Amino acid sequence: MEHFTQVIESFIEQLPVGIVTLGADDGVVSVNKPALSLLDMGIEDTLSGSFCKSVPVEEVREAVDRLRNNSSTQNFFFERGGKYVKGCASHYAGPEENGILIVLEDATAFRQMETIKREFLQSILYSLRNPLATLKTSLSILNAGKIAPLPASVQEIVGLSVLEVNRLNALLVDLRDLFYIETGLAEKELEIESFYPGKAIDRAVADLEKTQDLCKDLKERLRIEGRRDFSIKADFEKTKRIIMHVLSNAAVFSPKESPIVVRLSGNGLKTTMEIVDRGIGIADAKKPFLFTKYFREDNEKTRAVHGNGLGLFIARSLAELMGGSIYCETMQGKGSSFFIGLPS
Repeated sequence: MEHFTQVIESFIEQLPVGIVTLGADDGVVSVNKPALSLLDMGIEDTLSGSFCKSVPVEEVREAVDRLRNNSSTQNFFFERGGKYVKGCASHYAGPEENGILIVLEDATAFRQMETIKREFLQSILYSLRNPLATLKTSLSILNAGKIAPLPASVQEIVGLSVLEVNRLNALLVDLRDLFYIETGLAEKELEIESFYPGKAIDRAVADLEKTQDLCKDLKERLRIEGRRDFSIKADFEKTKRIIMHVLSNAAVFSPKESPIVVRLSGNGLKTTMEIVDRGIGIADAKKPFLFTKYFREDNEKTRAVHGNGLGLFIARSLAELMGGSIYCETMQGKGSSFFIGLPS
């Protein structure tokens, strides 16, 4: 047994991550050099009897305290000595007593890469926004014949250019939303107000008809059922974006002549918008991935339609950000029903 313990301790010492094991009395059972380095502690600091009293990192102490009152694993982060550390505390069953295992990982390089990625994306979004807006406006004016009538051959080229610019602009907006969500800026920019869902639906339909070629007849296909006097307490623009993503999918992936129904209901605490289409639906095996980033069903219909697979991920993220939810009931070949629930 003693030899086995020595082997385990030697193995732990060679690990590239920090390992600390605590006994039931909060005393240190074992600790390796990477852990001491990341915690900015000396070996003598672990001999005081109580780890939580001697460890100089508040986040570690709080994680251990939470773990003692909760059976679930506790994840935490902290900065110390110029390093960004990712930690995890969990229960373990030892040969003689139950204790706590703390794993520490130097995530400084990963965080720096994430910072570089965010800054790069922010730079791209900022650099593309103004020239793309100018290009979109100029092409739209040409396409509308407001300067001079265009020959048919030129009109076709300009029309295709407008379509591609609209697609680029939609991608830019989605990347901006994704950036805001993943950096926490979306939460900081929330502007909560009370409004009726019909107003957000009307605005979403108008924007889709202007920007997406496959949604030009959306208003004619749309039917709104239920009471319109249920109010929503949320961010209007973000609610409109959620509706746009769901309605866009409904319009694109359902037969052109089929109706799209929005059913409104509420209970005083939550207002629900159910958006129903008779489209291609989703296969059972793909349903768990429906609201994940970059997911697109791979079939003949979806391959014929441009998309980036971000829409439903953004929709769910924005709904949850405002204290709401979104889920889907779907059957392949039969259509889908999306339920958007937001606080009233």
